[in-house]
Amino acid sequence: MAGMARAADGGDRVRTGFFLVVAVLFLFVCWVDERFLFISTDPEWRHIADYKYVLLLHGLGGLVALTVGAAQFSDRLRRERPALHRTLGKVYLAACAVGGPAAFYMQLRNSTPIFLPAALAHSLIWMMASAMAYWAIRRRKIPTHRAWMMRSYAMCLIFITVRIPDAFPQLVFTSAENAVIELVQIVVMLVGVELILTVRELTRRA
Repeated sequence: MAGMARAADGGDRVRTGFFLVVAVLFLFVCWVDERFLFISTDPEWRHIADYKYVLLLHGLGGLVALTVGAAQFSDRLRRERPALHRTLGKVYLAACAVGGPAAFYMQLRNSTPIFLPAALAHSLIWMMASAMAYWAIRRRKIPTHRAWMMRSYAMCLIFITVRIPDAFPQLVFTSAENAVIELVQIVVMLVGVELILTVRELTRRA
């Protein structure tokens, strides 16, 4: 048991490093892409005037999902504070239930026809993965729940990674190119999760 606990704590350290990188990327993206939220005179406000409150719901849902979801991957929290782990899981699912439909609505209102399928696919996969994670935990299928939580959080991370190119003004993409970028990120994230799950399964001691 002590060996398993040490291995779990080692895994937590790796995950902590990963989520620190995610936090830095999140702050970077906020500064580059979302700082208009703190500047009342920014012209972006006129662009989003028709759906700014939906955008606020989406942003808050995404922010809560990103932060709370990170804590859900802690083996120590799951082992030592199971009640808190369950509560945070419910908060994560509630955030997805708010942020996902808000994103779906905004894409229907605002996306170009060529970008719309990629944007809707992203929102739908995020919501579907979250719903599957909830269904699995209700059935007490813990490994299945963890796998779908990983898929859900991977979709959540795309809200950060898809905005990274905005930091480079010299990179100007068409709607078609942005659609390809988002679709590629969806595929890479999902394949990455499956690789992690498979490697974990194949290296697990009998």
